[in-house]
Amino acid sequence: MLKTQGRIAAVVVAGAFIASACSSTKTAATTTAAPVAVTTTAAPAAVTTTGAAMTETLKDVCPATIVFGTDWFPEAEHAIYENLGAGYVVNKDKGSVTGPFMFQGKDMGVKIEIRLGAAAGALKSATADMYANPDIFLGMVNTDEAVKFSGTKPTIAVVAPQDKSPQVLFWDPATHKGKTIAEVVKEVDTVQYFDGSSYMDYFLGNGTVTKAQADGSYGGSFDKFVADPAKVMTQGFATA
Repeated sequence: MLKTQGRIAAVVVAGAFIASACSSTKTAATTTAAPVAVTTTAAPAAVTTTGAAMTETLKDVCPATIVFGTDWFPEAEHAIYENLGAGYVVNKDKGSVTGPFMFQGKDMGVKIEIRLGAAAGALKSATADMYANPDIFLGMVNTDEAVKFSGTKPTIAVVAPQDKSPQVLFWDPATHKGKTIAEVVKEVDTVQYFDGSSYMDYFLGNGTVTKAQADGSYGGSFDKFVADPAKVMTQGFATA
C-alpha cells in the first residue's frame, strides 16, 4: 500500500489507478502542508494500453490480493464491485467478497478483496479500519472524515470519485411543515445518525441539533423512523 511518513493513501478507485499505484515506488508519496500533493518516482509501467486494449497484467507488481476497505454496506456508487470477475467468493463472517480483478474485460492476474466498513464491519470509520488493518490498500474516506482525523490518523486523498456526497437526513413531509433540516429538527424528538459522523459533530457544535435529540444508534436500519416518523429524523444515503 502507498504509505509514507505515517500517512495512508485513501479512497477507492478503479483499475487504471491501481495499475499505476502498484507499479510506482511505494515510498514515493509525499505531502506538502496545503494543498496536499502526491508525487511518484519513475518506475517501469506495469500496464500499457494500445487504444482501449490492455496488454499487460499486475501479477508481478501488485500483491496477489489487493484489499479495499469501504465505508459502509455495498452501495450503488461503490464502483469497485464492477471490477470483480466471475467466480468471486463471499465471506459472510468476514464481511468481504474476493474474486479476480478485471479491467477493460481482462483478468489482471491478481485478486481483489472488498471489505465492508463502518457499521457494516466493526462500527469503525474507514480511516480507523485502515490504521487497524495495514493490509488494506485503499479505503473510502470522505473529505470531512479526513479532516476530522488529520491530527491522529492522517490520510492522503488520491482521487475523489464524487463531487458531492449523497449523505442525507430524511423525514416524513406529510408530518412536518419544515422544508430544511434546521426547520424540521425543531419538530422532532430524535435525530438518528451513525455515531462518529463528522457532519453531526458540526450540527451539534453550531446548535442545529441538541444533545438531547442526537441518537448515534443508526446502523443501516430505518426501524425507528418507520415506528414513529412524526418524531424521528434519520440518516440515509440518497443513492440507496
